[in-house]
Amino acid sequence: MLSGLYVTVLSVTIETHILLWERTIQMIFPRMTWSKLIAVLPTVLMSVLNTLGWMFCFISLIGVVDFSVPKSAAATVLHTADAANAIVVQSRRTIRDQQRQSWQVIAFKSVRPDMQDLPLTLRVVGFPGGPALAHPEPGQLIDLQHRVWPLPDRSAQVAVDPALSFSLGQYDLAAVLGHLPTAQRLQLQLPTADAANPIVLPIPPALIHEWQTVAAVAASDLVNQCDLFPMEARQNPKFPLWTGCRLAEP
Repeated sequence: MLSGLYVTVLSVTIETHILLWERTIQMIFPRMTWSKLIAVLPTVLMSVLNTLGWMFCFISLIGVVDFSVPKSAAATVLHTADAANAIVVQSRRTIRDQQRQSWQVIAFKSVRPDMQDLPLTLRVVGFPGGPALAHPEPGQLIDLQHRVWPLPDRSAQVAVDPALSFSLGQYDLAAVLGHLPTAQRLQLQLPTADAANPIVLPIPPALIHEWQTVAAVAASDLVNQCDLFPMEARQNPKFPLWTGCRLAEP
């Protein structure tokens, strides 16, 4: 909308000055004399400078105002330490379902140099008051062509208060991640007690790329990459020493 407004203003301004130039030329050429040329020259120069000033302002606005289509929020991959001397690499987003209920969608894995990387896992956590997820039913990702990628339920791996477990689901994402399209929006469907009304969450392409980034991280990628970790975490004496980022105790 802003770009259309600026184009309209520039167009009207240029048309106005063209009309002024035409009138000036009509005054000059029918009976051109040096005296008349000298008389109208300041007007012509001011008109030209005025138009150039408008064009300069317009070009400056193009440089300042972003006319592009708004992008999703910048992707963020987080790195935290756990109690097993490992680093948990995770992607975390808040996404609303078809009923405008908010869910935390977290893709994560643990890495440690002396063990094989654990597979990428998808955890979905509902906020209080949201619908209950059904277990152990699988979730599924669906593309625009109605292709389906099932996500086996791994919620039994999560040790939580049984009273809270109905608003939490954990699913195996590793097996399907390499097969997902990355140029279109997907739907994440999660089963509920009402089988006819699953939770439906939109998954943008940028989030698929973010999941792939998390899946590709190896322990060697984290060694001496201290900017990835908060200062207070590095001050913890239990922070993984293999990263090369633990701060010496004072």
